[in-house]
Amino acid sequence: MFADNVSSTLTQSDMFTALRKVLLQLVDVEVLQSQQNRVSTPTGNFITMTSLGLDPKSTNRTEYENQSSTPGNEVMRRTLLWRVQLDCYGNEAATMCNLISTVFRSEWACEAFNSTGYAVSPISAGEPRQTAFIDSEQQYGDRWSVDLTMQADAYVRIGQYFFDSAGVTITGVGTL
Repeated sequence: MFADNVSSTLTQSDMFTALRKVLLQLVDVEVLQSQQNRVSTPTGNFITMTSLGLDPKSTNRTEYENQSSTPGNEVMRRTLLWRVQLDCYGNEAATMCNLISTVFRSEWACEAFNSTGYAVSPISAGEPRQTAFIDSEQQYGDRWSVDLTMQADAYVRIGQYFFDSAGVTITGVGTL
């Protein structure tokens, strides 16, 4: 996906994985990334995760890694705010949504995200709200939603050439 000597440390897949790991410590239901094609809607209680956007929280911070081999690296770090909508479905949707909204604002959530091994941490949780849901049989179903905001620390590494010495030649300038 990236050119040679270019890498990114935190992908959207990584962020969803971190969030899913935390949610599975709270609920015993299926937790899925939404907007998947040709996937049928599960039955019973389940949760979907939808990314709403990545907003910059900081400007780039640039560092250089001069390795013994060429090229070294230019590392650009940036902090992002990742906004996600969780949709809870089923007869326990309201209870799950309230639980997540409450726990997401606690120290427990910070520790849970830290244990995932990904550079994602909770910032805020909105209030649960009931949203309309009509299933494939044209029946109303229970769906509650909550918006979460997380901090994601990502960096991009790009190959950068360095030199250890330079040859300098002095050339005199003639007089006019």
